[in-house]
Amino acid sequence: MDAELFARIRRMYDRFDELSNYLAERYRDVPEEEGLTEIDTLVAEERKHR
Repeated sequence: MDAELFARIRRMYDRFDELSNYLAERYRDVPEEEGLTEIDTLVAEERKHR
């Protein structure tokens, strides 16, 4: 693996961590089932647009 590929993978992991933290904070006070349903709905909508 070259340095450029490693840096790209590192940035992807960092972005994933940022998004995970955002979702955890956003849904902190939402009951688990309600939050998962909302996330699943948003993911399905996004996949329709691709």
